[in-house]
Amino acid sequence: MKIVKPGAFIALLIFSIASSSFAQFKIWSKVFNFDLSTTMLKSQDSGNSLDGYFASAAFEQISFEGDLTGGVRFGYLSTKEEGEETGRSISYYSMPLTMYGKYFFGPDNIKGYLLGEVGFQFSRYEYFGTDVWLSDNDAGLVAGLGLGGQFYVNEKMSLNIGYAFNFWGNSYYQDGMLHMIRFGLGFQYD
Repeated sequence: MKIVKPGAFIALLIFSIASSSFAQFKIWSKVFNFDLSTTMLKSQDSGNSLDGYFASAAFEQISFEGDLTGGVRFGYLSTKEEGEETGRSISYYSMPLTMYGKYFFGPDNIKGYLLGEVGFQFSRYEYFGTDVWLSDNDAGLVAGLGLGGQFYVNEKMSLNIGYAFNFWGNSYYQDGMLHMIRFGLGFQYD
């Protein structure tokens, strides 16, 4: 059984809270984002590739004159692989909760960003074979990087597109690399 040590996660959490408190005097707005992603999960343990979708909602605060943001994202991942020749089906579901930071660059109405996130997730794995049905629950670490852009339709709404590459580690099985292409809407309010 693999055990993930929480020291790095706790240190990042403390740093994020401390830097957020330090920067509060410069916060000028808050943003709510909703993203829908197409995904491809590549399992490191079994070698399976599972396609699916990822839906998420995020709340972030903009600070440091709008170049840096920090936020929290909650999502739902659903992937599946069906083998018609083998008669098997593999499904993987997960609900992650992550903290993330973004660095924005570019002109005011079209901004690019770099993204880093870390958090944890709860997952369910199901395998259906010819005469076999297996399922199990697990939990583990999520860490990833991404890049993307936001096109501001007006002062309060943006269209978002991005790519994210995440590592999903579980305590017992099914570690994987997740590729996501995200499309979404952002709503800014004071």
